[in-house]
Amino acid sequence: MLDITKQIIEFYLKNKIAPKVEDLKISDNSLSEKKWMIFVTLYKNWEIFWSSWNIIEIEKTFLEELIWNTIEALKDKRFSEKNASDLEKIKIRIDIIKDRVVLDEKAFKELSPLKKGVIVIKKDYNKLAVILPNISMNLISSNDFLPVLSSKLWEDFVFDNYIVYSLDTEVLTDF
Repeated sequence: MLDITKQIIEFYLKNKIAPKVEDLKISDNSLSEKKWMIFVTLYKNWEIFWSSWNIIEIEKTFLEELIWNTIEALKDKRFSEKNASDLEKIKIRIDIIKDRVVLDEKAFKELSPLKKGVIVIKKDYNKLAVILPNISMNLISSNDFLPVLSSKLWEDFVFDNYIVYSLDTEVLTDF
């Protein structure tokens, strides 16, 4: 899957359009049948450079989802401009979201960010944030979630105002 992601990045940076599944060299044909939620994180100089994700139930195949998320990561306006010379410096992390479970506040306070991530959705569906498992060396205990969530949400995270899920992922990286 990492090699497919690299092909998507190369194709997009060269052609400035998203590839179609047929444009990619894929050795595992079963990937075209799978439906997974994924998160694509691209690093440059060991810093998060771009990211994109889908946490809703999906209609597309995994490959279509991978193309979409990779292209959206490349278009992420929070980070700097991208060009073909960046390609050799880019490292990839793909999180395949395997399971998510609604948490109560007690379970949230016991959650280890080294093993589990979180998805928080404001009850009015106006805000959402995701923290992947083991994404940062600064996230060691459940208390470490709070400042990061507050920063991502642009407001103090108050548990009772959100629907909170724990998140299990299968992680693939090229580093």
